[in-house]
Amino acid sequence: MVNIDADMINRVIRNLLDNAIKHTAYGGVVRVRLIDRVNKILVTVKDTGAGIPKDHLPDVFDAFY
Repeated sequence: MVNIDADMINRVIRNLLDNAIKHTAYGGVVRVRLIDRVNKILVTVKDTGAGIPKDHLPDVFDAFY
């Protein structure tokens, strides 16, 4: 069992998937992976989209950026 804020996890995963799908061209790949770590779950989302410009990376977790 993992203790989480289900609403927040749902929001985070939904945003990651939405962005990955939105910024991946037709025919591209969006890959979601869940790994069971003792008392933790690792979730990764990878896509073949262009990515985030390096100068934007420091701000990606700011609300409404």
